[in-house]
Amino acid sequence: MLKADAYGLGLERVAKATADLVDAYGVVTLEEAVNLRKTCGKTPILANYIAPNEIKTAVENDVNIGLSDFKQVEELLRFANGFAQGADGGDKVSSQAISCSIAVDSGMHRLGFDVGDVDGVCRALLTAGVSVNAIYSHFGDHYENQKERFDKACNVARWYFPNIKRHIASSHQLDDESVRYDCVRVGLSAYTGALTVKSQVIEARSVESGEYVGYGDYKTEGRTNIAVVFGGYADGIDRERFACVYAQGKAYKVVCVCMDTFLVDTRGDMLETGEEVVLLDGNTLDEQAKTMQTIPYTLLTRWRGRIDKIYV
Repeated sequence: MLKADAYGLGLERVAKATADLVDAYGVVTLEEAVNLRKTCGKTPILANYIAPNEIKTAVENDVNIGLSDFKQVEELLRFANGFAQGADGGDKVSSQAISCSIAVDSGMHRLGFDVGDVDGVCRALLTAGVSVNAIYSHFGDHYENQKERFDKACNVARWYFPNIKRHIASSHQLDDESVRYDCVRVGLSAYTGALTVKSQVIEARSVESGEYVGYGDYKTEGRTNIAVVFGGYADGIDRERFACVYAQGKAYKVVCVCMDTFLVDTRGDMLETGEEVVLLDGNTLDEQAKTMQTIPYTLLTRWRGRIDKIYV
């Protein structure tokens, strides 16, 4: 999965680095799919949501269209039945040039057709001669009965398209052989340990006891040292809940996050200007997420603004 700019790591660079490891790529938007097509040659690309008015461009870029809504199907069938592609008439497009996948709502209630609608969707696509590549769904945290519903939808789809691929497992279900089906969508587990976020100290000072640090939310309880580190909430650092950073092998508390910098209480240690500070890495991802009462996904995808991406 390369959605959200490859979980924040850089879509094109990650695609090139994994070209010999995967059979297909997954994204969400048309823009992601078009940019990826320039990089990955003929490797299949599934775009999880293509708006009805984007179907023409998706077909032109050989994007596998994730169908989850009847408006999408209606617009897709217009092409498959030889209707004009645009308001100016334009060329016809063969139904054989259209590739799509059917998303099923097996219980998460986010995207996808109800199980009972799969028969009608498949019949319409088959009649129009559209190539249906796969049927897929997504597990929620409480996924009782989801496999049963998905299996039912798959059985219907395979009656119309015997070679259709099935996939529902993401990183969290990779160890469960019963839901691997024909392929799996590897997301978080592909990126865990692949990212380190660093900055550096731009100033350090001693502060007396009882002083307010930053905007005034933090008051020192004794004489301490404060390090000013480059990067702020404009760069993805959570203003309310960013817990700590690491320097010299120690964890230090973040006490104030500004737009461009953040302040760290380094206690008895005086850090040097230019000294490296680690905000996040593979060893601290889960710990930081737990402390901040969030999930690892948000920490991987939050980095923006004045960020230099260095690939090793």
